[in-house]
Amino acid sequence: MPSQYRKGYSLDHNKYIKLTKPAKNQQWVKVNNDYVLINTVNHQIVKIMKG
Repeated sequence: MPSQYRKGYSLDHNKYIKLTKPAKNQQWVKVNNDYVLINTVNHQIVKIMKG
C-alpha cells in the first residue's frame, strides 16, 4: 500500500457489520469510500471492500 494511503482512517471493525476481525498484524483503514485490510508489518493489501 503506498505510504500516502497508510495514513487513512484506522477503523474499529466492531462498529462495521461487514468488516471481519483482522488477524494478527492486520488493520482495517478507510481510504476514500473503501475499506482496506492491510498487513501492518509489510503494508501489503490483504483485502478491499467497497464502501
